[in-house]
Amino acid sequence: MSFFSHMTLRAKIIGAFTLITLATLLLGLFSIWRLGEVQGYSATMGNRFVPSEVVMGDIINNASRVRIRQGSTLMAQTPAAQAKELKALNESIAATEAARAKYDKFVDAEERPLYDKWTDGWTKYLAQNVEMMRLADSGDKEAANAYFLGEMRVSFRDDFMVALQADMDYIAKSAAADAASGAATYKEAMLWNSVIMILAVGMSMGACLFYVRGVSAPIRAITENMGRLAKHDLTIEIVGLGRHDEVGKMAAAVQVFKQSMIDEDRLRAQTEAETRHNEERARHMAELAQDFDSKVGEVVQSVSA
Repeated sequence: MSFFSHMTLRAKIIGAFTLITLATLLLGLFSIWRLGEVQGYSATMGNRFVPSEVVMGDIINNASRVRIRQGSTLMAQTPAAQAKELKALNESIAATEAARAKYDKFVDAEERPLYDKWTDGWTKYLAQNVEMMRLADSGDKEAANAYFLGEMRVSFRDDFMVALQADMDYIAKSAAADAASGAATYKEAMLWNSVIMILAVGMSMGACLFYVRGVSAPIRAITENMGRLAKHDLTIEIVGLGRHDEVGKMAAAVQVFKQSMIDEDRLRAQTEAETRHNEERARHMAELAQDFDSKVGEVVQSVSA
């Protein structure tokens, strides 16, 4: 408090507004930091999870078409129909492979084991497709159909689709976790922003109160003191005496002015008293002289008679 009381008004005002500026800057930096995290979560959702879900849907659709085209190829009755279905089958396989390659860029280290599991299942299923076509081309369609409806169906379901579903569940869980983290970060940012804003408003109000009570009010009181001194009211108490800032200097100057007026009044009173004394003395001397003249006149008259 002693240090604060010895500060000048300029230093106090600069310090108060510096604190307000720092609080505002802190609020801005904190907002940028926390909203940057929210933006990061949003970017992850927009750049990874949402596109990966779309590509995953393409993989499932194209893989399901592969399964359908395989059945259609086995059921084709003519070489032309079989060739048509085989072309469609190869296109579906190529589309699935393209979607899988596109999905690969979304895979992170944590997801990689799940991704590898269903891609291995898909690779295994494609190898089974080659074996199925070999059986069909050899003329043993019964064995090809049995292979397609038996071992290949189990492989497609257990080695590929189940593993793919596990990966999709992981993506959904990760997306939900990121969404929850983003929402929590946003709420935390809003809370701290509100706290810092309240502090900044409080500091601003404190600075205003300081200006009113520490600067404006004392200066107004000193102005009133000067007005009363101008009316020769020497009973007033000078506001601000003892302060070590500019207000204290102004109050000291007014006190000097007041003391000068008191000294001037005292000197005037002494001068007037001396004047009255001298006038009284002169009057008394005049009376003595007049009395003397009267007595001398009486003596002269009595001698002359």
